[in-house]
Amino acid sequence: MATPTQVPPEASAVILKPSEAVPESSISVRGPQFDKQYNLQDFLASYQQIGFQATSLSRAIEIVNHMVRHRDT
Repeated sequence: MATPTQVPPEASAVILKPSEAVPESSISVRGPQFDKQYNLQDFLASYQQIGFQATSLSRAIEIVNHMVRHRDT
């Protein structure tokens, strides 16, 4: 059994994995730029780079906008 300051080997093997290279196609995540003035479209577009959940929301917004634009075609 591990002492309180040691990580059990089973946990270490599962949790402490080597890092993988970030794909070139990845979007860089940055915090929101509150020093800029935004309209609603620009603000929602900025979600693409705010963080994981915001990036997913941004992608969903893009899909809905695409569906709306192509609804009548």
